[in-house]
Parts: sequence; C-alpha cells; structure tokens
Amino acid sequence: MGEMKHSSGLDAIRGVAIGLVLIRHLIVEVHHDSLFAKLFVLSACGVDLFFVLSGFLLGGILIDNRYKQNYFEVFYARRALRILPLYLLLVIPICNLIGEPLFPFLTFSQNFLWADGRVGNPLTVITWSLAVEEQFYLILPAIVRYWPTGRLLHLIVGLICAAPIARVMLNHAYGDTAPAYFLLPARMDGLFLGVLAACLIRNRQSICWLNEHRRELYVGAMLLTVPLIVMTWLISWQQVSGRSPLMQYLGYSAAPLLFFVVLLLVVTGRRSVPNVLSPLCWLGLGAYSLYLTHRLCLFLAIGVVGQYVSAISLASSVLASLALWLLIEKPFMTFGRERFKYRDRDSDLASIRPA
Repeated sequence: MGEMKHSSGLDAIRGVAIGLVLIRHLIVEVHHDSLFAKLFVLSACGVDLFFVLSGFLLGGILIDNRYKQNYFEVFYARRALRILPLYLLLVIPICNLIGEPLFPFLTFSQNFLWADGRVGNPLTVITWSLAVEEQFYLILPAIVRYWPTGRLLHLIVGLICAAPIARVMLNHAYGDTAPAYFLLPARMDGLFLGVLAACLIRNRQSICWLNEHRRELYVGAMLLTVPLIVMTWLISWQQVSGRSPLMQYLGYSAAPLLFFVVLLLVVTGRRSVPNVLSPLCWLGLGAYSLYLTHRLCLFLAIGVVGQYVSAISLASSVLASLALWLLIEKPFMTFGRERFKYRDRDSDLASIRPA
C-alpha cells in the first residue's frame, strides 16, 4: 500500500481538534463563568484528538514503509522538516522573551518540567503535547520496524490498556495529578489507538467488518459521549476538578476511544466532506501554526486591546497561521516529500543493472 492520499475528512478532523483547543484557550479560559464555557469545559480534549490522529497518520506511514531501505532516515528527515522550522521560529524568541531555559524545549523534554510540579508559562506550556508526540516518534518507528508483524496488534492493544494503569501508578508515585497529564506513558492510549486504526484499515477482514457494522460504530460513538457528558456536568456544576482521579481514569480514556471510533467512521466512509464543513478543513490545514500562535495572539490582544479579546485573538491567529502555512510550513513539507523518498531495498541495485 502506498502513502495515504490527502483526505479532506482527515483535514476536517484536524480542524475539529484545533477548534476544540481554540475554544478552550480563547473562550473557556477567558469567559470561564459563562454557560458556553461550562458546556465546553472538556474542550481541552482536542489534544487527545490530535494524539489519535497523529498515531493514525504517522503509524500508517510507518506501516506502509516498514520494509523500505531508508525507513528511519526518511521518516525522521520529514518529521524534522515538518516540525522544527516553525517550532524554532516561534519558541526560541518566546523563551528568550519570558526567560524560559531553552534546553528542555530544544530537546522536547519540557513536559517533564511541568510533570514535576513546575508552573508553566501560558505561552509555552501548550508545547507539552508536542513533546509527548516527539517522544512517541522516538519509539514508534522501531516498534513498527522490528516487532513481529503477527504480534504487532497484540502489543498495540497492550500499550493502550497500559495507559490507564500508568496514570494510576504515576498518581500514587508522585502524589500529584500532573505526571498523569503531561507524560507519554499516561497519554499513550490516544496515540496507539490511532496506530490501531491505521492497522485496521490496512486489513481486508477488518475493513469488511467495519463497513458491515457502521451502525454499531455509530451506537458506540453515542455511548462513549455519555461519560463525557457526565464529567462535563460534574466539573461545571459540581465543582469536581478536571484533573481529579475520576477524570484521569475515566475521562482520559473515554475521549480517545470516542475519537478512535469517529476516525474509523470517517476513513471508511464513502461520502466527501459537505461544503458546510469546509471551514473545518481550512482550519485543519493550518492547525499546527494555529496551535503554536493562538496563545501569543491572545496575550497580545489582552495587552493591546483589552476587550473583545477572544474574537480579536482568533482572527489574528487565523491570519498568522495562514501566512505561516504559506511561507514556512508548506515549502518545508514540499521539500521534505520531494527530497526524501522511501526506497525499496533493491532499488539502488536496480538502478545500475543493464537494461
């Protein structure tokens, strides 16, 4: 199977993910007493949707190319060109501006600082999820490459099930809820659920089953919304902490499972994204730059304008992400795809054989 073609459905899912993050940071945290904020108190789970989608996309690329000669080189070169240019452009000056040490951010280990109880600056703390993903990318290629094919699904399911256990153990070991929020072992269920979805859609029997049981998938998705609705009520109207053990043991599992089922419904569906949802696709294209810039735009809006900060920071974030996508993200992504291509093990020999 070749590399997955561009999908507007996946762009829409990415748009939902960044939309939830924007709602959390630009509305819920700014207007926290409003009814809207109470209804969307769990919008931070947009990060979980990013984790599931990332595991699906990157896991799929690795599975498709696991036997290629330059498997590791191409994967990491493309990841570096995708992540680092915009990240370094924004994070280095922000760290210098607010006095944050650069080393943890350059090594993508900043999530360990906040897991250890340090209070993160709002401008940089959002990068914890990038650190988790980069740490995930350190182990996933080796797992896909070297783990026996027939046992790969068993390992993935085991790691998914291990995440809630890791959250319990981290809570007891640290006596604090922060490690279960910020560290990879506690959040790997979302990432590996995405990898599981990538495996399932590459198996004929699984695809047939998914197509024949779409109604059951819809029912499952609706049932998985129930614990999220209950926790919304508990957090917004019963003052239960969003990082309480209940949330960590149940909520951190329910949201990725819901997104896993929704992802399967989208990638196995035959309908294109309706035109009314096209703004989500546009948001999805600029999701990475939006994620990195929206907090900075909010900070500037509060300092300069003082009112209508949510609307102004949203508009400025969208404009900034559009410029960054066109000037930085897209050129580096295109260069990465054209310069670094996966090759079969015998491609070099084939190129020098006489015709």
